[in-house]
Amino acid sequence: MVSRLLACMLGATALSCAIDSAMAGQLEHLPDTPAERAIIWESPPPMPVAQLAPDAGLLPRWRADHKRRAREDGMIKTDRPSFTLSDSTVPKGWIQLETGWNYLYSHQSFMDSGMRVDFDQHVNYLPDLNLRYGVTSWAELRVEWAGVAMVRQQFSEASTGTILAEGSFTDSANLGIGTKLQVSRQHGWIPTSAFVTEIYLPTADGDEVMPLVDYIYTWQLGESFSLGGSTGFVVSDIGSAEIDNFFQSVIFRYHHTARLTWFAEYYASFDRYAGDTEWFPMFDCGVQWRVWPNFQLDSKIGTPLGGEYQSDGVFTGVGASVRY
Repeated sequence: MVSRLLACMLGATALSCAIDSAMAGQLEHLPDTPAERAIIWESPPPMPVAQLAPDAGLLPRWRADHKRRAREDGMIKTDRPSFTLSDSTVPKGWIQLETGWNYLYSHQSFMDSGMRVDFDQHVNYLPDLNLRYGVTSWAELRVEWAGVAMVRQQFSEASTGTILAEGSFTDSANLGIGTKLQVSRQHGWIPTSAFVTEIYLPTADGDEVMPLVDYIYTWQLGESFSLGGSTGFVVSDIGSAEIDNFFQSVIFRYHHTARLTWFAEYYASFDRYAGDTEWFPMFDCGVQWRVWPNFQLDSKIGTPLGGEYQSDGVFTGVGASVRY
């Protein structure tokens, strides 16, 4: 099954390369606004590679070509740190690496044999990798790995604080591979949008291949604001083709400058277990800081909003992304 899925993905990539010339000029990667074009390139244009001295060396030639390509393709745009992915693909020929650290604290209280018990959990996730490569001006290949979760749990008596049980363990996430396609650019009420398809391979847990489908969309509201979201689902058993996880998000972004973007986001997942549906709503906010056109730092903080487990807690994270 996995080999057939991989063959289909490779075939789709070859097809996208074949029809790239037909799409050229329709979905080009250019700076989005006059403000972005002005602020990205505050320094003079780089000297063309052909005009460099013959003995300039490999590094100066690479840097000149790198700056020229970055001018043509605009600033880096990443899928992190928000739950909602970006509405664009990595420009053709670029490799983009996104990584970070995430922390989650959750607290629950419940009754057990007439005694109220508190359950506290601390989880650290590293390295949260997302490797993306621009195949065409409107298609990318992507490999995702959330990394290793380091979990510490504790059960204690609520009235006295006496520890009843505690422990720690580590768990590794499954590897995801897939594609992202640029579907549309904003025109009237038609949003800028992208379509992600991935499969999660049982590299760490379980024995099932899990497909994911995600549709991302954004409406630019003037020069500084945008409203977007994503709608998607995960199939936990490709053999049964039953959707066991559905998710929806809404995100509001404020583009303070071309380099600095703030966001606030609400999202929820709906999971099916043994015929029952459980939902998990979340809220987070954060910032993206493009230090240079090809390098970004980011952070976020958020909290669960109740849901089925009615848990309290907080989650946060920081990360960095580079394009080359």
